[in-house]
Amino acid sequence: MFKINKSGIILLSSVTLVFLFVCARAVNLDFTHDEAYSFLNIKQFWYAQFLCNANSHWLNSGAMKIASLFGLESAWGLRWFSLACAGGLLTLAYGFIRKLEDYRLQFLAFTVLCLNPFVLDYFVLARGYVSGMFFECLAFYFFLKHKKEGSNKNAFIALTSAGLAAVANFNFFYFLSAFSLVFFYENYFQKGFAFLKNKNFYWHLFIVMGFALLVLRALLFIKRCSNDLLLGTTNLFEGVFASAIDSLFYLNLGEKNSLLIIPAVLMLVWLILSVGIGLFSGKKHQNQIYFYASLILVLFLGLQIINHVLAGVMYPYYRSALSLFPLICINLICFCNYVSQRNKPLNYIFLLTGILFASNFIKNIQFTHTFDFYHQSESKQCFDLVKKLGAKNVGMCHEHFGVFINYYQPSDDYKYPFKGSQLNTYDESKEWVEKDLLDDMDYLILYPPYNLSYYKKRAIKFTAIKMYPITKTVVLKVN
Repeated sequence: MFKINKSGIILLSSVTLVFLFVCARAVNLDFTHDEAYSFLNIKQFWYAQFLCNANSHWLNSGAMKIASLFGLESAWGLRWFSLACAGGLLTLAYGFIRKLEDYRLQFLAFTVLCLNPFVLDYFVLARGYVSGMFFECLAFYFFLKHKKEGSNKNAFIALTSAGLAAVANFNFFYFLSAFSLVFFYENYFQKGFAFLKNKNFYWHLFIVMGFALLVLRALLFIKRCSNDLLLGTTNLFEGVFASAIDSLFYLNLGEKNSLLIIPAVLMLVWLILSVGIGLFSGKKHQNQIYFYASLILVLFLGLQIINHVLAGVMYPYYRSALSLFPLICINLICFCNYVSQRNKPLNYIFLLTGILFASNFIKNIQFTHTFDFYHQSESKQCFDLVKKLGAKNVGMCHEHFGVFINYYQPSDDYKYPFKGSQLNTYDESKEWVEKDLLDDMDYLILYPPYNLSYYKKRAIKFTAIKMYPITKTVVLKVN
């Protein structure tokens, strides 16, 4: 007789609810600055501009172009590829979690993998991070499947997925490199020079080198054209661990804040123990997922350290460190699974930890803004308001002007009837903004700290129309 697995049903329902939550946010969240710039690049395509900046996440940009061709230029329409990859990633997470035997460990794994508020932000946004994570996990899955079954088809999917992860977001190039080293050692190099007679070796090498040369050529072009590769930090601990704690709890303190040191150190110690056992206690845990996740993670971080020391390349942090998220999570969960098998009472500690992560998620549930791009969370409301008021010329601070000029105006779905102009709200020394600009404005849209000192000699009065509660953005009428 068919037996219903209650824990399996609960897990599947929970993962489904997370996906529905992600979809709801995709519909409700206003378009963000980086999304808008990517949209402009595909709407008014010029190859030099597209290739010259690191903001053009290639797979995501291609998906946005497809959506635009089909007339789907709403926020959720342009985010379709991220939602599809989020669904795929959650499916892989479900498959991994349900193999854990203890329900308390399953709960911890679910909260770690599926309830990180910061990571869920990028399940929504039309950027290349969730697609990179999806293809990273897909590569890892088919690599393990290839180890078990020996199918060349699995090897092809694994290598292609690793390459697509790097193309989706160039930060995942480190994963492609580390993954390829492990793949070729396991399948060819450890067997001596016999691999030179194996045709599959050359085919697999061609795949990896093709993706690697493509990404390296793109990075070199960006370096020479704009040097738009400076998002990062010079401190690995702050970049990977402190920023992970800051973003996990949605604190927005900055990676250098001293309050993050203790939890970041605990995370580091936990990871060192996890990786150590994963690599050197293979005979005890007998878990291929654990061993290879640890090995790839060590190579990943090792390549970053070498690149930083030899070439001065910045360490990733916050969103640029999301390429590490799947490997770190897999390591920590496998470590918990290993120690819980030897000490069952630890499962209650893992349950409490899961409750902490779940509580953090519930505390941060909202449909209005994201961690990195909260500035634009009320932009559209501001634009709708001044449109309703009959504005003809609107001055905007750069927090709102970028998304206005790069998305709302070029989009076929909006095209507001008023003209938007960028105000100088930061640098009084800049002369590229006309000092008489305010004379022509009907309304102003300002983000804190509402700095208009550049225009201090203009005898102009304002009337406050509305202040928005999340960003404290104000709409002013120019009298």
